[in-house]
Amino acid sequence: MKAVNSLNTRKGCPYKKILAVLMLSVTFTVLIVYPNLWEVLPSTSQHQNDNTTRTMNSTSFHETWLPKSKIMEGNDDITEVDEVYEQNLLEKERGKYGSIDFAQIQLLDYMNGENRVMKHRPFGGSLQKNVTFDPLESWKAVYEHMQHPEVVRKPSFLHFGSLVRSTLTAYRIRYEDPPFRQTLLQSLALNSSESINIVTTELDKTLETRINHLTTKLFPWLHTKTLHDLQLLYHNKSTDGIVMTVGNIHFKYAYHGILALRQVLHCTLPIEVFYANKNDLTPSNVAALAKLPNVKVKNLEAYFPTEMSDIQKWSVKPFGLLASSFRRTIFIDADTLFFKDPSSVILKESDIFQRYGVLFFHDRSLNRGTGPFPFFEEANPFMSNYAKGLRFSRGLSWHEQESGLVAMDKSRIGVLIGLLFSCLMNSKAETFWLSMELARVPYKFVPGYSGAVGYKTWIDGTIAVCGSNYHVDEGGKPFWWNGGVLQRRRQSDNVFMRFEYAAVDTEKHQRKWEMETNLAPFCLKPAFPQREIVQLSRQESSIGNQYVKMYKNLDIPAPVIVNEY
Repeated sequence: MKAVNSLNTRKGCPYKKILAVLMLSVTFTVLIVYPNLWEVLPSTSQHQNDNTTRTMNSTSFHETWLPKSKIMEGNDDITEVDEVYEQNLLEKERGKYGSIDFAQIQLLDYMNGENRVMKHRPFGGSLQKNVTFDPLESWKAVYEHMQHPEVVRKPSFLHFGSLVRSTLTAYRIRYEDPPFRQTLLQSLALNSSESINIVTTELDKTLETRINHLTTKLFPWLHTKTLHDLQLLYHNKSTDGIVMTVGNIHFKYAYHGILALRQVLHCTLPIEVFYANKNDLTPSNVAALAKLPNVKVKNLEAYFPTEMSDIQKWSVKPFGLLASSFRRTIFIDADTLFFKDPSSVILKESDIFQRYGVLFFHDRSLNRGTGPFPFFEEANPFMSNYAKGLRFSRGLSWHEQESGLVAMDKSRIGVLIGLLFSCLMNSKAETFWLSMELARVPYKFVPGYSGAVGYKTWIDGTIAVCGSNYHVDEGGKPFWWNGGVLQRRRQSDNVFMRFEYAAVDTEKHQRKWEMETNLAPFCLKPAFPQREIVQLSRQESSIGNQYVKMYKNLDIPAPVIVNEY
């Protein structure tokens, strides 16, 4: 199942056009070869029936979805949503509660531990609606869907989301032994003349058959091995590590970033650097990176030969995460730099990562729309409580996720299926959280929205911080930024950042960004400067200045200056 990726470059394209193309184009993977785990599949000619491009058909959405009141990030996991918005959602969903999608979502929310009387708004929330829920009846619908997945609906995000949810439901019942498994076995035993042991064996055999069938349809790179084998591979590993995907354009940033981790922050995690194919990274650049301490450089073409023949930029990221040998994996962009060791902040201190097995960061609030985007309404008719509070689902920003830093624990089946689904979508940063949302796997972003780190100035009578794209940790402290140490990297290789101030965006309803120009970097004009602007500490400024000095002293060619957007 493969289609040409329509987003190989953003050069010369406006943001809105890019996102429209992105969300209407789904690229499907044909082949992944995973050394020592997956065997080489037959040639693509044997899968010609699946070799089609699948796109979403956009439909209009009602203006009544436009939010009538503010949505602020609360202390709980779930952002509060106003009553008018909730009522509009119910109106949109009316008459759909008998669908396979709602049965899957309710059952997954149930297995995630949700119920009707939870004190706080749960992640999903489908059990709290004024509808009937019987887990056994929901299972019957899910099982019927697994028996005949190909005739449910035309190929689309909605269709593939339903296949992924059926796969995850069956997998959890078979291998994770939730309480519902015992309820199901007892029900089956009551209606059978066989012993409970035989009923259990038959159920497990049936579930395994359906899981293998669905994963073969969805992820053909698992053609000769099972999803359970893949999860066990990661579950049995104890290695944590950092992953980067690097091309020639970003080689110097990656080289500098690795040295910064090793020499300034003293981060000892092993690093795996992936590149798309032999044209993506020259042999000399491969050799230079491989000489750095505890770094391995790998060609993704050896893992995914067909996909890597025409894939570029953001689309490579989930494949690098999947191919990496680490269990708990921290993906970083080549130009991502840190104020603190990411291994400590993420693997030891992060409550979100410990709870969910993923860690996501919000991007800047840009290109505000006028309501939910049509594709999202079609693909996700029963949004989770959490998604209802995100900017993307409310049309408040074309951007939700910043993919310069993504952490995943691949030993968790929900996270692993979300990653596989992201590879299936094969597109931009948004697919990381979208895949989790459509699979009904709980996830969470670090509170606050992308800000700026650099220097303080005044723009049109308003105070602003100008510099690189900046993010805080879960405690609101300076953590990381991307863009390297160049102040205007798309125009010059000799104008460097000033590490003086940082600003984070806590109010997502206003557009406050000044875009990069030939004379100035990105600038954020905070809505609440007294609380959103901080002066960097002496240690933080020192770390940034050490990075600048290190970059100036690198004896390697400067990166090619290009318009990446």
